[in-house]
Amino acid sequence: MVRNISLVVLAVALAGCVSKPADTSAEATVVSANTLTKDEVLVRVSGNTEEWSKGAGYYATDGALFGVWEGKDLEGTWAVKENGVMCTKVELWGNEEDCHTYESVDGRVFLRYEGKSFEREIKPGNQLDTF
Repeated sequence: MVRNISLVVLAVALAGCVSKPADTSAEATVVSANTLTKDEVLVRVSGNTEEWSKGAGYYATDGALFGVWEGKDLEGTWAVKENGVMCTKVELWGNEEDCHTYESVDGRVFLRYEGKSFEREIKPGNQLDTF
């Protein structure tokens, strides 16, 4: 009997350890007091190029997204929700909505994604040819 109870406890504990993919949808993205507003995000990215960890993306003013990721060209769309959450859809990444926020901390702006913050350089205009 004790052995059966131990197995049940072990099974429940292991079930809690199963990892799930991070939910990066607009609904799951945390908005804080430091989150940039929709207008602030638009001024930051629209018509500009953002350097990423493995490439860069150009956010065209019409909502098109062009970029380079791990040496491959990518295309998609981008939009900013009313609460300042920015969402993209990129075919190379499965064409599912992927969202993040930008936060201002001590005058510096950080991209917040999957619970982590990254400082990303923004360059004016389309500068993808430099990547």
